[in-house]
Amino acid sequence: SIDRESRMEDYSNQLSSQVALAAAKTRLANERTFLAWVRTSLKMFGIGYGVLIVRSYLFADADWFDRMISFVFQSAGMSFFIIGAFRYDVVRRKISGMKHFVGDHEGEVPIVQVSVVLGIAMIAGVLNMIF
Repeated sequence: SIDRESRMEDYSNQLSSQVALAAAKTRLANERTFLAWVRTSLKMFGIGYGVLIVRSYLFADADWFDRMISFVFQSAGMSFFIIGAFRYDVVRRKISGMKHFVGDHEGEVPIVQVSVVLGIAMIAGVLNMIF
């Protein structure tokens, strides 16, 4: 009987460590996915900005078509960023709400701060393009 209780306790300890590892992996996967969204949004935004820079460098000024292409790419970049931030937050809340995954959130990406800084930078870029 004592041997059985000891095995059950060992099994319980193993199970709790596996759950903690699964929680950490899930959080990291969510952060990786968010960073992929950010990377994609920055590429789209950069393409839009690059169209104006290259066109202005080669010719005297960018015409309305170049500005429209730039605006579309920059808007797509901002949209990807907003979608990625929203998705990250939704998944993070779902993970935090699961009874097995509740615990230490130390080391999480400060998503709100990152989102605000990148959002302001993108909006400033679009305003710079328009005016």
